[in-house]
Amino acid sequence: MKQESAKTVVAWFKIAEFVSRGEKERALALYRLLAHAIDDPAFVQQLEGDILLSFSDEAAFERYAASAHLYAKQGKTNEAAAVYEHLITLNPSTDERLKLLIDLYKQLPKVPRTFEATQLFLRGLLHRSEFEKASALLQQLDEIGTDFGMIHQELVSAWLNVENPPTEPLKTHVKKIVDFYLSSAQQKSLQTFLMTLKMLHALLYQEACFYMQDVSTAK
Repeated sequence: MKQESAKTVVAWFKIAEFVSRGEKERALALYRLLAHAIDDPAFVQQLEGDILLSFSDEAAFERYAASAHLYAKQGKTNEAAAVYEHLITLNPSTDERLKLLIDLYKQLPKVPRTFEATQLFLRGLLHRSEFEKASALLQQLDEIGTDFGMIHQELVSAWLNVENPPTEPLKTHVKKIVDFYLSSAQQKSLQTFLMTLKMLHALLYQEACFYMQDVSTAK
């Protein structure tokens, strides 16, 4: 057993050496031999994705997607979410994988998590002026209790810069921003947001004030 384990360690070092020398085919060939000893097919796909990524091979995305799918199928939700987050960070132009990631988030325990990949994706949508898509995805994220207050504010600020911005969907996001600042006790930031909103859109400012009154009365 020890001899076999030592051979495996040496083989992994050889793979790292091939990668450092840019010898893609030799690295993959040796890895595929080692992969037969790994009993987790999702992990096998993930590792191959890592090797392909080191050579800037776009096939890495396919391996990562296959890995995430297999992890989810095995009920390994944390692992699947981690791979999808990695995928979105590498390639933030696909919303299909973000939707899958959101579904996984809903299955995870409500513990503190990082959502950097999701924020990156949403900011990409804003950069491309895909406001309606960003709005829909943000509302899905709110269902899992995730705090995306700053993204809501970025969406409102960007959407108000277009001609004739839609008032109704923006009301939803304005309320989320107010909730964010109230829950985090950021009164100065809230006042700054309200003053900016007053200058940009009087109706939405009025809506925010009414909402704040309702929240205060409810308490």
